Amino acid sequence: MTAALHSGSRLAPAGVDVSMIAPKSPGHRVRELYLEGTGARLCHYRDETGLTIDAIIEYPDRSWAALQTRLGEHQLLEAEMQLHTLLDDRLDLDRVGRPRFLAILTATTQGHTTRSGTRIVPLPSLTA
Repeated sequence: MTAALHSGSRLAPAGVDVSMIAPKSPGHRVRELYLEGTGARLCHYRDETGLTIDAIIEYPDRSWAALQTRLGEHQLLEAEMQLHTLLDDRLDLDRVGRPRFLAILTATTQGHTTRSGTRIVPLPSLTA
């Protein structure tokens, strides 16, 4: 089961990647405003096995990215395993291509990239 929010037809300038995770409430309007003009779609993934991915971003060029949100450091390994289960066992990569990135947004203070290439992104690093 997949649900998506889609924005208008304006696009971000060439060479600009746009990514966002919004809270569930009032997330609908925040996501709508954020995606406005990007041409990207934001989806939530859940399959019949119960595998859930918090956000799939589909870009206008048909590339994509997957993100999980986990507040505790003790949840990072499970979230990374879920992202790689999606990548390795659930998708036909010949059809959809490899993702631009896999990432976990977290409340930890240290950002890094894991050996598997998953980006760990501390939420505090997203503030201006």
